[in-house]
Amino acid sequence: MASGRGVTIADITEVFFRMETDARLFSAKAADGIYYWDMIRSEVYLSLHTLLGGPFTLPEPLPAPSWKSRAKDLVKPLVNMASRRYMQARSPKYIFITAQRVREGTRIVDNITDPLYDLFPDDAVAVELLNRSAVHLPSLLACRKTTRIPPVALRIGRDEQEATKIAGRLDDAIDRHFGLRPGFTRLVGDSLSMHRATLAHYRLALRKCNPKVIVGVNNGSLKGMFLAAKERGIPVVELQHGASTRHTIYWSYPTSITADEPGLSLPFAYLTYSEYWRRNTHFPVRLTRAIGNDSLFTERVASDGRDVLMVSSYMYREALADLAREIAAMDRSQLVYFKLHPHEFDRKEEIIAGFTGHANIHVVCDELAFPELFRKCGYAVGVQSTVFYFALQAGCRVCLLKRSNYFWHDDILDHVELFEDAQALHDITHRPGGEDSASRVTLPEYARRLDTRAFLSVLDDVQSMTGRARTNS
Repeated sequence: MASGRGVTIADITEVFFRMETDARLFSAKAADGIYYWDMIRSEVYLSLHTLLGGPFTLPEPLPAPSWKSRAKDLVKPLVNMASRRYMQARSPKYIFITAQRVREGTRIVDNITDPLYDLFPDDAVAVELLNRSAVHLPSLLACRKTTRIPPVALRIGRDEQEATKIAGRLDDAIDRHFGLRPGFTRLVGDSLSMHRATLAHYRLALRKCNPKVIVGVNNGSLKGMFLAAKERGIPVVELQHGASTRHTIYWSYPTSITADEPGLSLPFAYLTYSEYWRRNTHFPVRLTRAIGNDSLFTERVASDGRDVLMVSSYMYREALADLAREIAAMDRSQLVYFKLHPHEFDRKEEIIAGFTGHANIHVVCDELAFPELFRKCGYAVGVQSTVFYFALQAGCRVCLLKRSNYFWHDDILDHVELFEDAQALHDITHRPGGEDSASRVTLPEYARRLDTRAFLSVLDDVQSMTGRARTNS
């Protein structure tokens, strides 16, 4: 689907940047005086991307109030109050934001943040965004270290009049640049409601516990926390947890926007897997450093065989499943490891059933880590995924299906094979001398080993740069 201006998903990013600067959206304020654009821009971008034929799903509307939701709304302020009381009682020097979704043995961990959180057994608390089992309510109420804090419990509600006004301004800007008037009233209202609730919670929490630094991953829901920390001069250090390229809107801004822009709700610093990620996009924070990550670092381990690692996600699963069945039928001695994204784990049995009759297709959740899969497979196949950077570093030949937003990997297209159908992929994986393909040339280092000294140095530096070392020692 193309817009009335002929914009497609191939050029949406450049047009979007032009729109937000031409319309001076970063300077726009809501009725309460907060700069709202940086709080809602990612939701607007991804929704436009979907309307123009991109692979994402439009955000689900908040449900209409019911007696159950109203009852839950009565409890939510109490949960948030318990979280703030916990932070005040423990008075941590550091607050970590974790998102545990990777299985290591019998545990579910955040392989990005947990190794750093573990450096401060007595001086830090953690807010866990995903793993509900990490939050133990009795321990939270008793303020014991044995629990993590739940994310903000959000109450349903939006200011319809304000959302309509802001959406109207956006419609004018979007129409001028995209030839669309999408009417994002609900999206604006829901997004602002979420971020305002987060802002209100952390304004109260940070006033009570006043940490030196906040550290962790960002799943897109933390703009309110960033702003609350910014208001109090508390530096936030974000840890890279995906491919932060110019096409991934969370970490990509117009080059004219600098860290001095008052309308930004961003972390103070951004810490990456390697030097490569510090330079491949414009993310206007005060400080960037490479600290590495042990779970993502891999040496050259890939197999020289023909077996395939197919990297799925909900956006491309059906296309990749069709592809897997076709190539599995072409060569029944070639194994296909169909690796599910964590969002798909609960559908594993259903997906396995879809491969009935193809004994050489193995559906994988988290029972095999990527380094193990790289050792088994000579080829990594899919449309778009952070995994492909680390597959290249491991020595896999990466093959991208020319579908949807595959071009988001324009920074590695010189190192991968592009193909359009199963026959083309079969030919690539059965080509003599495949190990000499473009993916085997000298590459940048996409992940290096974790350097905890570099991380601790960043904590010292951001405290010095913001005065926290002197005022909260």
